[in-house]
Amino acid sequence: MITAQPVALDFNSLFTVVNGTILPGDVDFFQLNLPQTLSIGAFLQPVPPDVDLPPHNLALFNSQGSQVNFGFLPGGIYTLGLTGINDVNFMGDHQQNFNYQIVIAYTPSAPTLAMFAVAMIAGPRRRRLA
Repeated sequence: MITAQPVALDFNSLFTVVNGTILPGDVDFFQLNLPQTLSIGAFLQPVPPDVDLPPHNLALFNSQGSQVNFGFLPGGIYTLGLTGINDVNFMGDHQQNFNYQIVIAYTPSAPTLAMFAVAMIAGPRRRRLA
């Protein structure tokens, strides 16, 4: 069973940042709790930012442990995993050593965005006085 560090997603913002270090044989897992359908993505940055990021694997898994694509996902528990290159099974089979920052970005689902757009277009109406 995977032990994942819970990440509190900041829904007052459109992203949350996680910092960490990958050591040889290490795999970092983060638990994400999506309360509703969201579009989610993640990208990795080196720390400090002026160094090259070594090859790596960054993936998202559903609650059954199957890898899923980033994008619109239904609410639920997901696990974000980071490991070194060639460790396709996320078992720690690598020799990379690097500091990182993961930016986890999210937006509401397409129907929610559509409703928001319609509300903004319709906006408050003024009654015309005859």
